[in-house]
Amino acid sequence: MPTAHRLIFLVVATVVLAGCGGDEAAAKKTPPATPISVAAVTRGTAITAEHVLGRVESATSPQLFAEVPGTVARVLVDVGAAVTPGQVLAELDKADLRLALDAARADVGRITALLANQQRTVGRYEQLHADKLISQDTLDEAQAELKSLTEQLAGVRAGLATAERAVAKARILAPVTGVVAARFVAAGDYVDTRTKLFEIANRARMRVHLPFPESLAPALRPGLTVNMRSPVAPEQVVTAKLDAVRPVVNDGSRAVEAIVQVDNPGSWTVGASVNAELILEQRENALLVPEVSVVRRPAGDVVYVLKGDSVEQRKVTTGVRQNGMVEIRAGLAGDETVAVDGAGFLTDQARVQPRS
Repeated sequence: MPTAHRLIFLVVATVVLAGCGGDEAAAKKTPPATPISVAAVTRGTAITAEHVLGRVESATSPQLFAEVPGTVARVLVDVGAAVTPGQVLAELDKADLRLALDAARADVGRITALLANQQRTVGRYEQLHADKLISQDTLDEAQAELKSLTEQLAGVRAGLATAERAVAKARILAPVTGVVAARFVAAGDYVDTRTKLFEIANRARMRVHLPFPESLAPALRPGLTVNMRSPVAPEQVVTAKLDAVRPVVNDGSRAVEAIVQVDNPGSWTVGASVNAELILEQRENALLVPEVSVVRRPAGDVVYVLKGDSVEQRKVTTGVRQNGMVEIRAGLAGDETVAVDGAGFLTDQARVQPRS
C-alpha cells in the first residue's frame, strides 16, 4: 500500500475509534433507571393507642353470712363452682329450727282459740250489761282481756313468721350468677350471724384493671375507648369506655390503673387476662403512606415523590405507624405518588422505572 494511503487510513481509523470511545464514556456517565414500585398517598384514620395486658375481676363479689345460728349439715359447692341465683350452696341442720317453728304454730293456735272464746264472752257481757244484769266493771274487765289476747296473737304470729323465716334461712342460696371465689365452712361447723360462709364472684358484670406507667397519666381520662380481647375467648372483641383512673397503691411502683366495667360477653372468667388497646387519640382524614416509603437520611425521614421518570426527595414529619402504614403529619399535600419498594436505594432527582 502506498505510504500516503496508509497515513489516510490510520487517521480515519483513529477518528472512528475516538468516536466510539466517546459514546461509551457518555453511556457510563448516565446511571440506569432504578426499578421501583409506587403508591398514591391515601387518607384514613390515624389512631394513637397504648397496648397493655390487664386482668378481669368481678364487678361485685357478695360475701354470704349465716342469717340464723346452727350447725352446717352439708355444703353443696366448692371454690370454682359456677352458681346461679337461688341455687342452694349449703344447708344448716333444721331440727332445732323446726322445733321452734312447731312451738310458734302451737302458740298461734292456742291464742287464737282463747281470743275467739273471749270475743264470745264480751258479746254476752255486752248484752247482759245492756239488760243491767252485770256491772260496767265486769264488762270493762272482759273487754280488757279481749284486747290483751288480740295483742298476744299479733306477737305470736310475729314469732311464727320469724320461725318460718329461720327455717327458710337454713338453706344458703346464691344471690347472683357467678363463681364461688371462697368457701369458709365445712359440714359440722357451728355458725352464727357473724360467720362468713362464701364469697361469690359475679360473672354477669366484670371489672377490668389495666396498668399504665405514671408518665401516661396525663393522657388517661374517663370516656376513652378501649378494645379488649381475652385469651379465654379470643374471637370476642369487647369495646367499652374507660370508667376511672386511679393510682396504684402498695405495689412499690409509680403507676396508674385504668378501670373498665363491662357486661360479660359470655365466656370471660374471673382472673383471666385481657389484651387491651386504649385509644388515646383518633385523627380522621390523616395522610398515610406505606412504611417502606419512609427512608431515614441525614436530613431526617424522607419520602421520594414521583416526578415523571425521576423522583424528588421530600423531608416529612411522621406520626403513628399502623397496619403497615405511616401517618405523614407534614411534608406532603396528599395528591402525590411515592416510591415504595426500592425507595431505600434512591437519591434526590434519581431516574426511576416505576412498575405497578
